[in-house]
Amino acid sequence: PDNDSAIISTLLTQFGEDVSLKPCVQYHISQEEVDADTGVLPGTEIVVERTYQYFDTYEGVKIVDSYISASIDGDGINRISAQRKAVVSVNANSEAINTGSRSDISLIEEEDALNLLLSNNKNLVTSEYFGSTFAYAPDGNGSHVLCYEFAFSGGLYYVNVVTGEIVNA
Repeated sequence: PDNDSAIISTLLTQFGEDVSLKPCVQYHISQEEVDADTGVLPGTEIVVERTYQYFDTYEGVKIVDSYISASIDGDGINRISAQRKAVVSVNANSEAINTGSRSDISLIEEEDALNLLLSNNKNLVTSEYFGSTFAYAPDGNGSHVLCYEFAFSGGLYYVNVVTGEIVNA
């Protein structure tokens, strides 16, 4: 069943980590019956494992590459891993954002960012679009930038909110 209560409890009791309010992304592994003549039998898919990734945040915004992850199957929790980042603000613009003085910062509109993403990734046009949120994604230079995070059936995609650049996280 889609229920992460055993994972939340285990992470709290064994590691002192309360993940219950963290942004969570869930993945699953499923299996289906296959007929040698006709292929996959419709209606036979069952989920055999679920993985939950609980993301750290900075000022309430998800950090893409800082998380604790746990997987569970019919026998219980089978894997726990963590990838954590130390987060510090080093940009003068963050002070302007925090004080509400945004006159020197120009953000691109979410719709424009989505259009940029779609024009650069033609395969996304046929993917199911689930929505967007904000996330800090690594920029490849050792820093993180604020991005729009767009969720599609094929994965998560990031566009820098200031520059409009597509960020490969």
